[in-house]
Parts: sequence; structure tokens; C-alpha cells
Amino acid sequence: MDAYNLNDLQGGGTIDAYCLVKFGDSKLRTHVYTEKNDGNHEVIWMQEMLLPIEIPIKNEELPIEIWD
Repeated sequence: MDAYNLNDLQGGGTIDAYCLVKFGDSKLRTHVYTEKNDGNHEVIWMQEMLLPIEIPIKNEELPIEIWD
């Protein structure tokens, strides 16, 4: 998973980005990635996330949120 052109929302010169994945009653969160402001905030998460899925699938959406 990756994210590009992230803004420094706290104004401190760094980002502390993480990704939140929700599916059914499950919520998974990546590790926090901290980066100093260099004008091009790019984050790449190399992390495996396992979600329990019931068949048949009730919802075809997989919301992924990026947070700072």
C-alpha cells in the first residue's frame, strides 16, 4: 500500500501517517510511518494484513483511510 503527496496536517514539519482498513467488524491499522518535511511526502507500507472474510461476502467495499 502506498500514499503520495501527503500534507503536513499538524504543521510540525513531519507526517506520522498510518493506514486504517475496515471490513465488517474488523479494523486493522498499519505501523505509523514518520517522515520529515521534504516537500514530497510519499509513504509505502510493506505490511501484511489478514482480514477474516465470511462467505458469502455481504459487502464488496474495502474502505482504506490514511491518517496523520
